[in-house]
Amino acid sequence: MRVGATANTASPLARTAAVAGAVHCRLVLRAWRAYSAGMRILGVDPGLNITGFGVLEVVGDRCVHVHHGVVRTRPADTLAARLVAIRDAVRAVAGEFEVTAGAVEAGFVGTNTKSALSLGQARAAAILGLADAGIDVREYAPALVKSTVAGYGRGEKSQVAQMVKLQLGLPSLPTPADAADALAVAITHWAHSRMDAKLATRV
Repeated sequence: MRVGATANTASPLARTAAVAGAVHCRLVLRAWRAYSAGMRILGVDPGLNITGFGVLEVVGDRCVHVHHGVVRTRPADTLAARLVAIRDAVRAVAGEFEVTAGAVEAGFVGTNTKSALSLGQARAAAILGLADAGIDVREYAPALVKSTVAGYGRGEKSQVAQMVKLQLGLPSLPTPADAADALAVAITHWAHSRMDAKLATRV
């Protein structure tokens, strides 16, 4: 053996396992790319006064910012009119940007019953808007969104916005905060969809 050379002492079984692992990784990557090719995700942060939305596109192994904004309703309008406005706006965004997947932040149950009820109504309107556009919807708890994007389930909104900016390579913080939260929801869907694709290859 040459001086400085390293002998391959791995057993045939270990080498076979290593090769199998490498093949599995390639299959996982191929499965994810096939699953997500052309995927556009619409994330929604529902609220009766302000509903945030954010659109991302999956490109290879990363997600790219497409658009974000908010839907504002007028407190002077009837509840029915405000919910219809949220539904119609979400459906319009989904159609305009050719969205293929929807993600909505699930309701947070707090001590304020009135606020919880309003949030639930807005969430239902957003889900209905996505359903009207023929898009499957997944819901994510606020703590899961924060932990996925910021690494901590009780992170502040400013931390989430900063991480959204970094992950998407934006030149500045996305505003308003409701739109930043919606982008975080979309990122969460992207991340967990990748995980689901990996788990599917193990079945």
